[in-house]
Amino acid sequence: MDDDDTTSIHGKCPGILQCGGDGGVLFTFLGSRGSGTPRAVGVQVTGRLSGKTYTVLLQNSSKSEVILTAGAIGTPQLLMLSGIGPRDHLQAKKIKVVADSPDVGKHIVENPSTRVYISSPSPVEVSLIQSVGIDPSGTYFEGLSSPQKSPIVVVTQKVAKPRSSGEIRLLTLNADDNPQVTFNYFKDSVDMQTCVSGANTLEEVLLTSSFSPFITVFQPMPSGGIVAAPNRRNPLLKPTGLARKGNNKVHPEAMDMAASKLKQLKNKEFTIEE
Repeated sequence: MDDDDTTSIHGKCPGILQCGGDGGVLFTFLGSRGSGTPRAVGVQVTGRLSGKTYTVLLQNSSKSEVILTAGAIGTPQLLMLSGIGPRDHLQAKKIKVVADSPDVGKHIVENPSTRVYISSPSPVEVSLIQSVGIDPSGTYFEGLSSPQKSPIVVVTQKVAKPRSSGEIRLLTLNADDNPQVTFNYFKDSVDMQTCVSGANTLEEVLLTSSFSPFITVFQPMPSGGIVAAPNRRNPLLKPTGLARKGNNKVHPEAMDMAASKLKQLKNKEFTIEE
């Protein structure tokens, strides 16, 4: 391919168009004088330790291709740095537009969640994050634990398929800099309803007898209060019945212990020292 057939701003590799800042995908255009269909022909990378920039080109084969996989945030960031993305945003950042793709950087979704940290009085099995259940409202549950003298158990509920979505925008032309990410949590009110329903289910699970060996009566609850005296007056927290199945009941001495503790706190004098 002659130099006249492509646009080049990459001095060491005539015929290749490099867009954006440090790092990205390299393109050539299958047409005359920079027009036509863009084709990815390689990548430009910067060594973490050396700081040197390297250009890696594909072999001249129909089976050669560039596969960009840098995660939900890194992939659209590198695409936009390489000139693929919304035209107005790229031009505002003075990035040469290779392909006007309005959806790049859009529709990013994160799962709203409620997380409860429990200091278990009993030993627990060491576990990485595991999905342990899903309820009819569209929220799923995860659990994990860590090996410590007082094991920490983390129970999380997450909205499985949130309707709210956000976008990613470039802040700089440096691939090492984080882009601006806006998730727009709870922009759709259905996500809030699902999250509240999931928090309600999570709370009722914590109140079951199955959980009693691993939780104290003074454990804070998502809706307020503690295990011994949970705040169930919120009209949004409708009972699911989980805490009433079989012998799933709060410790019988829980209310007495909580009342005694609250009485001690009430009789104690507190002072604030500057």
